[in-house]
Amino acid sequence: VLSGTNLDKYMLSQRVSKHEDIFFLREHNDYDEPRDYFLIHHRYCSFNETEEREIEFIEYDFFATSIFCEKGKKKFIIDKLNDYHPYGNIPSEKIDLFSGAVRFFPPEDVIELEAKTSPHRDDAEKCS
Repeated sequence: VLSGTNLDKYMLSQRVSKHEDIFFLREHNDYDEPRDYFLIHHRYCSFNETEEREIEFIEYDFFATSIFCEKGKKKFIIDKLNDYHPYGNIPSEKIDLFSGAVRFFPPEDVIELEAKTSPHRDDAEKCS
């Protein structure tokens, strides 16, 4: 999608994440909002392309991606994520995502959940 884009200029990073890398969902209580909103907490690997045009994985971590969708579609999307998730239903919680830094910093229990369920054990080479 971003082929040929100067990622450094726009402070973007190249990341690879798979469906099974999703380990936690946070749903916003958006009954009074004009659209639905939730977060997907997932593992990823950052990568660079070397001068020899080879992909080099440089970092393994986890991140949250914001999903905004048409009102009433959130349940459908989350159900599809759960249907295809190889480890069963993805753990989730409902919370006000607009209060404080909750969107950006997972609580301690989410960090512990990621560590317990990580198939990579913080080893970037296994991410490939």
